[in-house]
Amino acid sequence: ARSCDGAASWTPLAETRNGARRLSARRGSTVRGVAVDPADPRVVYAGNARGELWRSADGGDSWSRLDFLAALSRDTSSGPAAPLGTGFLWLGVDFPQGDWSAHARIERFLSESGFDWSDYRALSAKVYLPAGKAQMSASIAIQSGSGWTWVESPFRNLVPGQWTEVTLDFDKLTDPSSCRLVHLLIRRQQNDAYKGEIGIDAVTLLPKDPSDRPLVVGDWESKDFEGWRKSNAGDARFTRAIRSSRTAADPESAPVSSVVVSPSDPRLLFVAHSSHGLFRSADRGATWTHLAPLPRNARHVAGGVRAAPRLFYAAFGKAGLFRSEDAGATWTKLDNVPGGVDIREIALDPRDPRTVHLIATSGWNGQYIVSRDGCASWNVNRQFKRDLVGNPTLAGDGPTGQLSSATDIALSPANPDRIVISANWNNLVSHDGGRSWNEASRGADITCFHDLRFAAGSVYAVAMDEGLFRSDDNGSTWTNLAPTHYTPGLSGHQWRVLPQVLPDGRVRILSTVSAWRADRDYPPFVLVSEDNGATFSRSAGLPEYRSHTNCMWGEAHARAIAADPSNPDVIYLGIDGDPENGNAGEGVFKSTDGGKTFAQLPAQPASRRMFYGIAVDPTDPQRVFWAACGKDSGVFRSLDGGASWEKTSCPPEWFFNIDITPSGTVLAGGSHLWISRDHGDTWTRATPFDGVTIC
Repeated sequence: ARSCDGAASWTPLAETRNGARRLSARRGSTVRGVAVDPADPRVVYAGNARGELWRSADGGDSWSRLDFLAALSRDTSSGPAAPLGTGFLWLGVDFPQGDWSAHARIERFLSESGFDWSDYRALSAKVYLPAGKAQMSASIAIQSGSGWTWVESPFRNLVPGQWTEVTLDFDKLTDPSSCRLVHLLIRRQQNDAYKGEIGIDAVTLLPKDPSDRPLVVGDWESKDFEGWRKSNAGDARFTRAIRSSRTAADPESAPVSSVVVSPSDPRLLFVAHSSHGLFRSADRGATWTHLAPLPRNARHVAGGVRAAPRLFYAAFGKAGLFRSEDAGATWTKLDNVPGGVDIREIALDPRDPRTVHLIATSGWNGQYIVSRDGCASWNVNRQFKRDLVGNPTLAGDGPTGQLSSATDIALSPANPDRIVISANWNNLVSHDGGRSWNEASRGADITCFHDLRFAAGSVYAVAMDEGLFRSDDNGSTWTNLAPTHYTPGLSGHQWRVLPQVLPDGRVRILSTVSAWRADRDYPPFVLVSEDNGATFSRSAGLPEYRSHTNCMWGEAHARAIAADPSNPDVIYLGIDGDPENGNAGEGVFKSTDGGKTFAQLPAQPASRRMFYGIAVDPTDPQRVFWAACGKDSGVFRSLDGGASWEKTSCPPEWFFNIDITPSGTVLAGGSHLWISRDHGDTWTRATPFDGVTIC
C-alpha cells in the first residue's frame, strides 16, 4: 500500500494484491525489503520472501522484476517446488575426496519416554539432489523402545534433479509406541568430493487408516527448525549447520533480507539475500555484481550518508560486520565487534558516520551495540526503563528490563539522536543517541489473546506468552495477575480464563496454562485464585506427565474449561491427548471443589483431541458437551455430568469449539457452524460457506 499523507490514509497497490508479485514480508527476514529512491520517490524497490527483487517507476502502480540472481557465478538450479507445497529445508554438506565414512545427518529428539506412533504405518521424507551432482542416497532411521534400538530404512538412490521419496516402514520398528529419536541420513554412492546443498521436504507420518490425516513432524515453514538439528555424532562430522528454510517454488527462494539505495547516489543499490549473500548494482539495477567473497547470510547494509558517501557497513548475522570504503566494491571484516551474536541491522548517524549503531540477538536476548569512534571501540547495552502502564507484562521483574530479541533499528531523519528499536517483547526509544533507553510499547501491542471474560465489573483476559490480565476501567489500563515475572514451569501460554462471582461476593479466577518447556517437559495445569488475583495456587490431581499422542499440536495442552452455572464449585477441564507409555492420557477432568483438585473422569469421549470444545448446558447442568477433532471426531454428549458419553448425530468433522446459549441452544464450530435446538438430538448446518475453520 502507498500513503501520500504521512500514513493518515493508504491506497492498496493493485498489482500487489492477493499475493501478486508475492511482495509480502517474512518475519525476521524481509521487513527491510522496501527501499525508495531518494531523488525520485516514484521509484521503489521491493524484495520478497521468495528471494525476488521488483522495481516500480510509478509509485507502485506497476512493477518489473530485476534479476539480480543472474550474477551468481555458480549453478543456481535447486529444483522444483517442495512436493507438499510448503517450504523445504536446505542441508549444506561438504564431502571431501577419499573419505567414504563422511555423511550428513539431521535428527529430531522426540522425548525420553517416546512418542506413540502405533497408529501410523511409516515415516516418509522427500529428498532433492540438484541435477548434475554426485551420486547420493538417503535413509530414515528411528530409535525406539527402552533400549533406543536403531532401525533404518534401506538407503535409496537419489535421482538428480528430482524429488526422491524415502520411507521407513514401521513393521520394522522395535516399539512403535515409544519412538524417541528420528534421523535422516545422506551419503555418497561414489568417492567423489561434493560441496553443496541437498533439499529435504516435510518429514511426514503416514497413518494406517487412509481416512486419517498424515502428521507432519517437520515442514520447515518457520525460521526455526521445529526441533530438528544437525547431528553431533562422530561419524557425521562433515555435516554443516542447517542453513536456511525456504517457502516457495523458485530455485533461489530464500528471503531477501533487505534492499538499500544509497542516500547520496541513487544509482547505487544493494540487495542482502539470506542464503546467497550481498549483491551490488551501480546502475539502478540494470546490471549486478555478486560480492562472492563475503558470507552468504547477508542481513543488512547501511551507509552512503552525505558526510561519507563511499562508506558502507554490511551485517552478516553471526558471520559478523564488514566495512567498505569504496562504495561497496571491496569489504573488510571488523574483528573487534562483540562476538557470538547475530547482527541484524545497522544505522549510521548521518551527521557523523563515525557513530555506528547495531542491533544483535543471541537466542531470545537482544543487544544494542554502538561505536562512536569509527569502530575503534564498541559499547554494549541491554538495559531500559520499563513502562508498566503501557505494557504491564512481567511487572514483577521491576522498573528496568533487558532488551529481548531485537528486530529493527531506525534513526529519525529529523533528529538522529531519536532512535527506535523494535523487539520481540519490548519496543524501545532513545532521545539521547542511544545512551539511555525507555520502553515505548503503547499502542503497538501484538499480544495473541485467546480469551476475554467479564465478571464483577472487571475484564479478564489471557494471552499466549504473556499471561493473565485484569482491567478495572473498561480496558483502559491492565494489571498483570500471573505470572508477574518469568518463572520456569509457570510462564507459558494461557488459553482460557474463568472468573466466577461466588455467593459470598469473592471473585474466583481459574486459568488454563501450558508452561514453556525449558529444563523439562512441563505438564499442563490450572491456576486458581480465590481472591481476585492477589494470590494463586495450582490445581491438584492433574497428570504429572504430558501426553504426545493424538494432540492438536503434538503435545497436550489444557485449553478448555467450563463451570456448572448452578454450582460454581463444579468445573470441567479439557486436555488433549490419548493414553501412552502406560499412563492414562488426558481428556475430561472434573472438579467439585472450585478447581482446587481435579480427577480424570473414568469414561472418556471416543476422541480426546480437542481445542476449546467443552460446555455445560445451563438448562440442565448434568448435560455436558465435548467437541473433538481427529479420528472419531464429532460432538459428544454426557447426560450424567461426565459419567458416560455418547456421540451425537452431528456430522463428524474437526470441531474446535462449542458453546451453549442461556436457553440451551448448542453451537458447534468446525468447518461449518452446526446448531442444535433440542439439546444435541438433531443438528442443522447454519453456514453456507466452505474453506473456513470456526474457532
